[in-house]
Parts: sequence; structure tokens; C-alpha cells
Amino acid sequence: ARALRRGFHLAAFPRVPLSEDEEAAVAAIIARLKTAWAESAQGPAHGIERFRRAYVLETIIASGRFRAMAARIKNWRRLFERHRFRRVLVTDSTNYESRIPVELARVFGVPADELVNGMFNTHQRHDARVGLDGRPPLLTRFLSWGAQGEEWLAETGSPLPARRTGYPVLDPLRAASAPRARWTRALVLACPPVPDDLVAMRGDGFKYAVEVLAMLAEAGYETRFKLHPGLERADYYAEVFRRHGIETRILQTEPIHPEIDWADVVIGPITSGAVVEVMAMGKPYIPVVMSPSGVTEGGKVDLPVCRDAGEVHERLRRPRDLVATIAGALERLSAFVSIPDAGAEVWRALTEPAGARA
Repeated sequence: ARALRRGFHLAAFPRVPLSEDEEAAVAAIIARLKTAWAESAQGPAHGIERFRRAYVLETIIASGRFRAMAARIKNWRRLFERHRFRRVLVTDSTNYESRIPVELARVFGVPADELVNGMFNTHQRHDARVGLDGRPPLLTRFLSWGAQGEEWLAETGSPLPARRTGYPVLDPLRAASAPRARWTRALVLACPPVPDDLVAMRGDGFKYAVEVLAMLAEAGYETRFKLHPGLERADYYAEVFRRHGIETRILQTEPIHPEIDWADVVIGPITSGAVVEVMAMGKPYIPVVMSPSGVTEGGKVDLPVCRDAGEVHERLRRPRDLVATIAGALERLSAFVSIPDAGAEVWRALTEPAGARA
């Protein structure tokens, strides 16, 4: 009832199993794939192709994931049939779960917008935003945080119109805290390669963590190390830190905002949405790009980007410069001043008629 009073309709996700005919169709798809590989004119697969096929057969098909995804798509389609959506909004069109409603939006003739949930700095071309083989993008419009996102979108070659909305996540964080005069606490965020970065190596993330934390300890900082909730293994990092004599508190499932409030400065990847969240809370952020990396020079974020622990140390020696970068970078990244209520701006964008000029 509370949701309805505020204008929200909470829709239950359907739970409909595949029919016998649909089960047979899934089995036929799998059979055709296996036959095509068995009868390939090139003969048995070798090298990377051999491992790719093994992964598909074992991890996707034999595990039941392919069948489960077919059922998932069916239920998404049932949701579209049940509710007459006027617009679809996703936060990452390259995520497989978000991809389903985006493709269904095209089928049902519904415009689909994207409001990304993190910093995007690589020039990978995804068909959802750019199109493929002469076909238009799956998305209809890109809701940008600020100028940086619009420039990044154009650099990827996307023809999508951009509608600037700001970033609603920042609305409740405004003026939450301010830097202390003397810095003694540092929050370090893990820096694993983003999926779009085909150059960076996962092992470099451990090297970055050890070197930055060791430098901070030598400089007299108390540290905390925050992993992103998900695939990262806290026990791996704990063992690496033990072997290198690193003493720090490892966090993963804990909310990040209390940790930002605790810290005097935050050090982390340029690809993280924490870049703007930290600065919105009044704290300086030192962005890091590991080398080698497919991430561009910070994506024109108006922040000096560090490549190693030595450069991070140099930035820490000039705290006033770090604080001075906050206002300009926040506005460029998220229209922080020019759009003071990003949540309301997003709602305005969603209610605009399809085809409205950005």
C-alpha cells in the first residue's frame, strides 16, 4: 500500500516452468550445436577454441544453466505480457540479466534507457549501445551522469542520444562529512580488472594492494581494505597480506558509506562508482589505473590518475590539491551542482515522450 501511495506498482516476477514443447526446443538447440561442432569442416577444435567449447558444454549446458536461462527469459516475457510498460530502465545493458528486458523492450516496441551504475572508461563497443552489423543499438537512450559520460559514449561510436540526469545515488550523500585537518586514516578499495579491460591482469590487483598498503603503513596511516561484494575472494587477499606482513582490516559485505565516513582519504580504481560517492561525501579520492590496462587516461575525469604506489604517495603529500579537485571533478562526472536532485531528474526523463530531444 505504501508503494502504491508513492506511485510504485511492485510487480511479482512470474514463476512459470518450461512446457514440454519448450523443453524439446531447448534440447534441439543443444543437439544442433553439438552436431555442428562434431561435423565442422575444420575438424576437432584446438587451442583456445577447444577450451571455449569445453566451457560451453560443461559449465553452461551440462550444468543446466542454459535451460535455466531459457526459463528465465520465458518469465521475463510473461512479465512484459502482464504489464503494459511504457519504458524500460536498466543500469548495465552488458549484464546478462539486464540484457533480457532490453531485448524484450525491442520486441514489444518499448523504449529502453540506460543509467549506468559505475564509471565507464574503456572503449569497448557493445551492440546494446553501438549496434552491430548495420543493426541499430538495442537501447533507445543513454541517461548520463554528466559531461564525462556523454564524451565516453561518443568516443565508443554510439549513436544514442544522451539525456543528462545526474546520479541519484549521490542525492542522500551530499555534505555527509568533511576532510579532517590531519590525515591518518586511509580506505583502500580493491582494484580488479573490469570485464571490459582485456589488457589488465587479475594478479596485478594483488600487487597493487600490497604495494599501496605497505606504503601507507610506512607513512603512518591506519588502513582498511574494501573488496567489492561478489566474486572477489577475501581469503585470497588475507593470505597474500599475511605473506607480505600487511596488517589491515579486510571488508567485503559491509556497507561502504560508513567506511568512507571513517576515512580521511580513499584510494581506489578509476572504474568504480565510489569515485563520485566519496567526493559527494566531501572526501578526496585518489584514482588508480593499473598498468597495463585498457582503461583510458581516467576517461577525462579531471582527476590526476595514479599508476603505482609511488604516484599515490606523491598525491598524499599534497592534501590541499586533492581537496581542491573535488568540486570540479564532481560537476564534470555527475552534474553535482547543476542538477541538485538527480532522482527527480531521472523521473522527469522517464516520463518524457519517446523520441523527445535530449
